[in-house]
Amino acid sequence: MKFQLLTVLVLLTMLMGLAACGENSKSAPNAGDTTDSAGVTLVPCSSEEFGISGVVPDGWAEMKPGQFHRGVPGSDLTFLGQVAFPGATIEQVVGTMGLPEPVGSMTTAHLNWDLHTAEIEWLAAGTIIGDIALAEGNDGVYFVMLVTLADEHEALHDAVFLPAVDALAPEVIAEVRPTATTAAPLAEAPVPIDTRLRSADGMAMVYVPAGEFQMGNTGTQWIWGGSLQNGDFSLQVFTDEKPRRTVYLDAFWIDQTEVTVAMFRTFVEA
Repeated sequence: MKFQLLTVLVLLTMLMGLAACGENSKSAPNAGDTTDSAGVTLVPCSSEEFGISGVVPDGWAEMKPGQFHRGVPGSDLTFLGQVAFPGATIEQVVGTMGLPEPVGSMTTAHLNWDLHTAEIEWLAAGTIIGDIALAEGNDGVYFVMLVTLADEHEALHDAVFLPAVDALAPEVIAEVRPTATTAAPLAEAPVPIDTRLRSADGMAMVYVPAGEFQMGNTGTQWIWGGSLQNGDFSLQVFTDEKPRRTVYLDAFWIDQTEVTVAMFRTFVEA
């Protein structure tokens, strides 16, 4: 039985280089170009952002915290995600993502997991399968997802997904006690900042000299956005930051701080 895959999975496939729905100019990924699934080697990993530790396949690139991709983005749909949703419940995650009923369960040394499977037909790539595991802990929900092409699903399910679920655990952060240290002397005096006061409202302004900087990003950028409670949690994808290029800006003045309530009142009264 096939299910309409959750919004998160659809957006994840977009990150792998597929066009949005309706575009079909991209060629289909070739599973034969990928590395041998049976030769996967797992290495320890941890994510301070999500407060988890576990394992990932050796050589897979971390695109964002907890999000690992095999090979070059755009060439392969294989994807492994390991994240945590603080303060959430499994019911909220399942409801928001529209997951099908669990197909099984799995108990590890750290957590009890519900296992879900979903699949869709995606453009010329054929069948894409998502394995999803959810576990609820004291601090929220832990989430593992593997996205694969159907041809390699069985091998990667055993070699990557199950070990990733088995190894994932809440990271224990050791208490760090602050210690006093002697401040190192400055190598040279700080460069004075050129400032001035704007007469209209008394705002301190800072002078920014002319110069070049690198603008944009070489790859696709995305962040988790929305709210599980409001039902609009999903990936927010940004593709308009390319190409990375050198930009020259003339010198300018900028307000040193945000506008205060008193300054805004002066503006309104004027």
